[in-house]
Amino acid sequence: MTKLKILVAEDDAINRKLFSYILKDISRDLLMASNGVEAINIYKEHKDIDLILMDIRMPEMDGYEATHRIRQMNKDIKILALSAFSLSSEGGKAVRNGFDDYVAKPVFKDVLMKTIAKYFEI
Repeated sequence: MTKLKILVAEDDAINRKLFSYILKDISRDLLMASNGVEAINIYKEHKDIDLILMDIRMPEMDGYEATHRIRQMNKDIKILALSAFSLSSEGGKAVRNGFDDYVAKPVFKDVLMKTIAKYFEI
C-alpha cells in the first residue's frame, strides 16, 4: 500500500476536518488550504505532493483557476475536483478543465477511496 502526500483545498473548515479523518489511513502527509491561492502556494513549497483534492468553488481563487496554474507547473499531478453541485455536467466540465476526476459532495469515504484507487495503489 502506498502512503500519499495529499493536499486538500477546501474552504469549509468542517469539510477539511472530514477529509483529515477520511484520508488518515492512506496519507503520509496531509496538507490543507482554504482557497485556491493557498493551494498554489502550498504546492510551490511541496512539489512532491502526490494528489490534490480541489474544491471547485472557493473564495479568492476558484478550483478551476488554481488547477490551471498548478497544471502549468506539473501536468502529471493527479487532481480531483470536489463540488456540492453533483450534476453530471459539472463533472464533465471539471475533467475538460484540467481535473483528472470528480467527486460530488457530500463526500462518502467509499466513493472517494474508489476514485483515488483509480490512480494509486492504496
